[in-house]
Amino acid sequence: MDVTTTKILIIFGLLILTLFAALLPLFCVQYSSLKRRRQRRSSEGFWAKLFWCCNTGSGSKNGDSPIPDDTGSKMSKSSSSSLKKRKSRSQRLMSALNCFAGGIFLGTSFIGLLPEIRDTFETFEIKWPQLSGPKVMLVNGTKVAEESEAALMPIAEIVITCGLFLILIVEQTAHGVNHWYHKNKSKKQKRGDKKTLQVEAGEITAMEMTQPDGNSQTNNSDTEGEVKQAHEHASIRSLMLVATLSLHSLLEGIAMGLQKDLGSVMAIFIAVLFHKSLMAFSMGTNLVQTKQAIKKVLAAALIFSLMSPVGISTGLIIKVAGGDGYVTTLINVVLQAIATGTFLYITFFEVLVAEFEGHGQRITKVVSLLLGYGAVLGSIFAQHG
Repeated sequence: MDVTTTKILIIFGLLILTLFAALLPLFCVQYSSLKRRRQRRSSEGFWAKLFWCCNTGSGSKNGDSPIPDDTGSKMSKSSSSSLKKRKSRSQRLMSALNCFAGGIFLGTSFIGLLPEIRDTFETFEIKWPQLSGPKVMLVNGTKVAEESEAALMPIAEIVITCGLFLILIVEQTAHGVNHWYHKNKSKKQKRGDKKTLQVEAGEITAMEMTQPDGNSQTNNSDTEGEVKQAHEHASIRSLMLVATLSLHSLLEGIAMGLQKDLGSVMAIFIAVLFHKSLMAFSMGTNLVQTKQAIKKVLAAALIFSLMSPVGISTGLIIKVAGGDGYVTTLINVVLQAIATGTFLYITFFEVLVAEFEGHGQRITKVVSLLLGYGAVLGSIFAQHG
């Protein structure tokens, strides 16, 4: 199987798997709510029948039910404890898989992509600029200008760090704009509330005189306003999350589409598959927890799932249509370097910081990270061997 056919299959595979992972929390919530409704109906029907049989039989006197009152509470406690155990187990598994993906990103960046990017940039022979003139030396009483050859610039490392800073600037700008927006909105709301209280002080007194439950109506309206404000805040924060993750996925897909050999394509695909599936599941969970509409969840999942296939298609078009010309090679290597900076950002700022910030399962996380790095090292060693 050639590299182009593999990339086309990866496009469809990533689209389906990411869409499934992003919509899985929504399916789970819908299924659990449906299951709870069915259990509630069946349990109510069962206890009603049992209560009627006990009342009509000889086992009860004066219509008293022999069923203990704490049966339902014991069942709810046991179900909640089992749910907590399953949740902690799934969280440990997700942390291990996330660290494994971080190790793959780390190995792919430093062992797979960086040497190739450095070799490609060295063919362009981009050197440090000479700020001073040539050195003048005296040879047999005559001045001779000695021209020293300028060293090559570490252009690969510079572009990679620019890619890392690009993602960092985009994310922090998005968070800053979100914080500034909600801060100004809360200030305006406080000013409006003060003016409203001053104007409507007499009206509230009149309402209290005419309506006995005026305080409860005022409290209900305040509570509805707070809930609406919190929902708007969660919506904007979820939009920022989807936009940032989509930018990550686009750059990851471009890096995959620009690869030449099958080993690099498969290494990036495995890393992107683990990381993007976990990110899609986390994004879907965030959208479901903030009680977003089903249409918004579906739209966000579809947009996020399409970003990597769009990036792979873009890289593939550039690679196939451009050929091996000077400009095409320069565009390829710059995009690969920016994508490598994205991988490093994901590894150090998202995976390692988020996973090792807690205090649990540290050894498991370190082993998972080393296994991911070792998998990339072993695949590259087998490829060159």
